[in-house]
Amino acid sequence: MLSRKVIRSMYLVFIFACVLGVFLLGVFYPYLLLQDVNPALTGAEADRFNLVMRILKGFLYYGCTLLATVDVVLGFVFLHRFQKGEVYSYRNASLLKRGAILLMVDGILFSLGNIFFLIFYPFDFMMETIFLLIGLCLVAFSLLLLSLSSFVKDSTDLKKENDLTI
Repeated sequence: MLSRKVIRSMYLVFIFACVLGVFLLGVFYPYLLLQDVNPALTGAEADRFNLVMRILKGFLYYGCTLLATVDVVLGFVFLHRFQKGEVYSYRNASLLKRGAILLMVDGILFSLGNIFFLIFYPFDFMMETIFLLIGLCLVAFSLLLLSLSSFVKDSTDLKKENDLTI
């Protein structure tokens, strides 16, 4: 069974992720969307184009944050099961796999959306590039979670086999 310090530190990481998500939703994304105007474009057509791009960015950012929020909830469920001592179970492997797939979809959508904005609306090249790298890191982390889910599933099989031999 894992120690209380390990479980507590894992919970702190997830709480930090929640606080970061609230900051992104409440402060950073609205600020970024308000500042997102292409100064090279002028006139009514440019205003419509800027508005459409802001709406698309809003859907991208808030949609991906919603997917990440579901991932954080799955993480809390996984940690709660860990805290109860259920480390090796098929349900934990399934939770990790679902979370990894959801995170991969989130990272791919976020990366593709930022590639779209880099090509068609290059307002802030540095910010879009940073967001693209964040999306690629999400994909890499999801691959790590997929391998961890496979490890938990195989460990569960070994544990069941060892329980039968004793």
